[in-house]
Amino acid sequence: MLLMKATVDVKKEADIDQRRALGLRTNLKMEEFHGITRVLRGNRLCQENHYGQELSVIVLVVIKPFDFGMRSLIRSTWAKQLDPEKGRLYFVIGHQSSKNQNYDLIDRMIDIESKRFNDLIQFDYEEDYFRGKKRSPNA
Repeated sequence: MLLMKATVDVKKEADIDQRRALGLRTNLKMEEFHGITRVLRGNRLCQENHYGQELSVIVLVVIKPFDFGMRSLIRSTWAKQLDPEKGRLYFVIGHQSSKNQNYDLIDRMIDIESKRFNDLIQFDYEEDYFRGKKRSPNA
């Protein structure tokens, strides 16, 4: 797994603090990434040599957990072009807010999808509009 060293932009971090003080929603600060690296589903996918020495490309698609139709469309179209011995596609997701009235149903559907396709990597953080940037560095 590729690990990148992140640099902290002090001015940008101060801007985030100012925006939050005004009650505005913001992106995350670098230190806030540490709490979201626990993988709920798909952790076996990251094991060394899980797919052999011939694997040359991994495609990560950052997508909302409830976007079942889009994942299905991707699997049935351009993802079929990938040679499974040389390339793999993974969908990177968070989890729904427990306040969502369909939380349990969506979670069960994700569990079924994960077992069926083995292409979901789900991180332990609550999904919202600003979290898309949070998923990419984790993956």
